[in-house]
This record gives sequence, C-alpha cells and structure tokens, in this order.
Amino acid sequence: MSIVGKWFGFGRDESYDAGVRAYESGAFNEAVGLFDRCLSGTHEPTLTRLARFYLGLCHVKLGHLAAEAGDHESAADQFVRAIDLHPAYPDLHYHLSTACGAMGKSDEELEQLETAVRLNPNYAQALLRLALRTYESGRHAQALEYLTGAAKVGKGIDTAAYQELARAHAAGDHDRALAHLRTLSVEPPHETEQHVRLAEAHVKARRFVEASHAYEAALALAPEYADLRFRYGETLMEQGRVEDAAEQFRAALAINPKYADAHAFLGIALRRLGRTAESKEAFAKALASNPDHPIASIEANRLGR
Repeated sequence: MSIVGKWFGFGRDESYDAGVRAYESGAFNEAVGLFDRCLSGTHEPTLTRLARFYLGLCHVKLGHLAAEAGDHESAADQFVRAIDLHPAYPDLHYHLSTACGAMGKSDEELEQLETAVRLNPNYAQALLRLALRTYESGRHAQALEYLTGAAKVGKGIDTAAYQELARAHAAGDHDRALAHLRTLSVEPPHETEQHVRLAEAHVKARRFVEASHAYEAALALAPEYADLRFRYGETLMEQGRVEDAAEQFRAALAINPKYADAHAFLGIALRRLGRTAESKEAFAKALASNPDHPIASIEANRLGR
C-alpha cells in the first residue's frame, strides 16, 4: 500500500493530522489511537477513507514488528485488523499466512495463501508457498500446478533444483522431490532490500532523484516485483517525469493486473497528460479492485465517473 495522505495535505482534522505525524515518526500504536479517534468523530467520506488507509498501514507496521520479535500471534492479530480495513490487498493475506504458518495453523495458512493468489494470480511467493504446502499434504498434481505458475512469473527459481524436483517426482520419489521443493525461492536477492531501504530514506528526505536511482538498482536485481515498479513510478512522478512514471505503473499492472494503487496512480499520470478518458478508465479499474481506494474515489468523482 502506498502513502496517500500527502496527496490531500493537512488541516482536515486534528486527530488525523496528529496520526499522520505519529505514523511518520514510527509511533504506530499512538497513531492507531489517533486514527481511531478521527474515525469515531467524522462522517466526511474523504477523511474517512484516508484515516482508514493510514490505520491499515499502522497495523501492517505493527504486524511486521511483532513478527520480527517472534510474536506471531500478535502479528497475526495485526494483519487481521489490516485485512478488515483493506481486504483486497494480497500482500496482507500473504503476511497473515506467514504468521499462521509460524503458529502451526496449516489450514488458516492455506486459506490465506489461496486468497492472496486469487487477488493476484501472478503472486510468485504465494504460489511457491502453496506448491510446498500442497505437496507436503500429498496433493502432488495441484502442487505442481502452483509450482509451474510460480516458475512462470518468478525469475529467481533455481533451474537445476527445479529440474531435479521434476525428475524425482516423475520417478515417484516424493520425499526427494519435496526436499528439492523446499530449497526453491522466488525472493529477490538480499542486495535488493538494501537498495530499497536506501530509496525509502531518500524519499523520506524528499531526495527523489536519488530515490529513483536506488529503485533502478533494486529493479536491476528484481525486475518482476510490481511493488518496486510502483514505488519507482512514484519517485518519477515527484520529478515531473509523468510519461516515465506511467510506464512503470503499467509495468506493475502487467505483473499484477489487480494492483489498485498502480491503477490509481496511472490514472493521475494520464490526467496530467491530458488523457482524460483513459484516466477515468484507470480510476474505475482501481475502484473495481478496491472500492474504498481514497485517491481513485476522489479523482473519479472529480472527473465525473
């Protein structure tokens, strides 16, 4: 999910403004209380969407912090709260599946993985995890379908291990096939995370040219990640490189056609380029994926749905 509050500025509500400041300073628990207070005191649609959006982000951050501390039950609770606010985001279901898996809740893990893939059929990490879990359960044919999907969209799978897995499976040696399956990964190289963290630091300091260079380095290592494409596009928008930004949003959508944020920001780029009809279509697609998307809702109304 992207940060959208900056799009609308401050001065709408004291609790909302304080919540954004708390969020940006890393005081996520404090921010939760402030956004809850804002939501309990307003019926204004735009402010409600923005507060709910940020509240979901807070729960995601708290979920990751809990997971890093090994408190998977608390992490799951935070991800459930985020999903209650934003059920259409596949990443949230994937994060919840990870917490459920860490607690040994295999049925819940599978359910959340299947939801993530339903929301984004090209979600390589979720497909690979589904392949592993279904193979472990003995549903080998279904597992291989998931694995084929993961290999098609995920560029990081070890080809040799994949071929060994296929040979072992064909020979009926399911234990050896499973052992090879457990070695497969579609996660980006470790260096990617370093570039992303550098980019995020530049964005926070409003050094958007430097941020775009860091995202370019990350994409050189992991070009198939929709979220990296989207965030790179945001930095290009901030530099006024609207055509280039639109190209990145389209690239993100080629990877995940249901990426509501990418549809919304593509709509903004197209509107700035004077392509109003295409802009309206992009906002409509964003709202089809997430009916409460704050940017798409407001922009679509402005253009007259």
